[in-house]
Amino acid sequence: MKLHEEIVYEDIEAACKGIDLEPLKNSRILLTGANGFLGSYFAHLFNYCNEKKNFNIQCDCITKSEISPRSRIFPLKEKKGFSFIIKDLTEYTAYDTPYDIVIYAAGYAAPKKFLEDPISVIDVNYIGIKSVLENVLRVNPKASIMYFSSSEIYGSPEPKNIPTTETYDGRVSIVNNRACYMESKRLAEVLCLIYKDNLKADIKIVRPALTYGPGLSFDDERVIGQFMGKAYQNKKIEMIDEGRDTRAFCYIRDALQELLHVLLYGRDTIYNIGSSKEEISIKELADIIGDIMGVPVKAGQIKEDAVKGAPGRVCLDMSKIEKEFNISPQVGMKEGLKRTIDWNKALIKEE
Repeated sequence: MKLHEEIVYEDIEAACKGIDLEPLKNSRILLTGANGFLGSYFAHLFNYCNEKKNFNIQCDCITKSEISPRSRIFPLKEKKGFSFIIKDLTEYTAYDTPYDIVIYAAGYAAPKKFLEDPISVIDVNYIGIKSVLENVLRVNPKASIMYFSSSEIYGSPEPKNIPTTETYDGRVSIVNNRACYMESKRLAEVLCLIYKDNLKADIKIVRPALTYGPGLSFDDERVIGQFMGKAYQNKKIEMIDEGRDTRAFCYIRDALQELLHVLLYGRDTIYNIGSSKEEISIKELADIIGDIMGVPVKAGQIKEDAVKGAPGRVCLDMSKIEKEFNISPQVGMKEGLKRTIDWNKALIKEE
C-alpha cells in the first residue's frame, strides 16, 4: 500500500474504533458520488471491512467520470466486491438491484460550479435522488438510505441562530448566486421526507459542513484546497479578501465517525455533520497552512463572485449527535491540515 493510501486507511480505522460495524456484513450497497471526497471514504471503508473483517460487502459505485490513476477510488478498481458504473445522475436512472443500503453522496460542491452550470447542480441534487427513491424502494422497501444534503441549506443565519441546530428553517435568498445548490438540496430533503412518511422508509438526511482531510487535493476549488495549492505552486498564499469570515471545519476522521453512527444507529432523521470545537477565521486558516508549508500569507480586499454569496459565519450546533452517540471531534485543525498536506505531498511524490 502506498503512503497516501496508508494515511487514508489510518483515518478510516480510527473513525471505526468503538463502532459495531456488523450491520454492514453481507450487504449490497449502492454508493453514488463514489469518487467525491466524502463518497470515496465510504468506498475505502467498505474495502477495509472486506479485507480486515471479511464482511463480504458488495458495493456498486457510481461516478460521473472515468476512473483514472488520479481518482480517489482508483486503488479499488481490482478489489473484490466492487463494481463501477460510469453514470451522469442528472439523467433519470432505473435501479433493479435489491440494495440493502444506499449512500447518496453525489453532487457538485465547488462554488464555481454554482455559477458556471447551475442547472446541472440542481438536476443532480433532485433528479438523482428521485431516481433512487422511486426505484430502490420499489425493489426493496426496507432499504436504508442516507442522503447527503448540506449545511448550505441554512443560508446566512441570524447571529442568534449560530451555532445552528437541525431545527433551524434557514435564511436563503433565491437571488443568491449559490441558491441553485442550497434550494435544490432543500427540495431533495423534502422529497426524502415525503418518501419516508408515505412509505415508512428508513431514510436519514445528513448535513455536512466544511469537511476536509486527505483526499482534498492541492487543486480543489474550495478554500482549503486553494490555500494549499497556492502555497505549493506559488510559494505564498495571496488571499482574495481580508479573511474575516469564520468557519468551523471538521476533519474527515471525525466526520466519518459521525456519519457511521447515523447510518447504522441513528434514531432520528436529520443530523448535522461537523464540528463546533474550533471555529477560526479564513485568515487564521491561511496562517496555519502557511506556517505548515513555510510560506508567507498576504490578505486581500475584494471578494470574487464565487464567494460573494457565502455566509459570514458557519458553525453548526453539534449537541444532537454528540449527546445521542457520546462522541465529539478529536482532531484539531493543525493536525488535520498537516495530515492533508502530507497526503498531497505523498501522492505527488508517488506519481
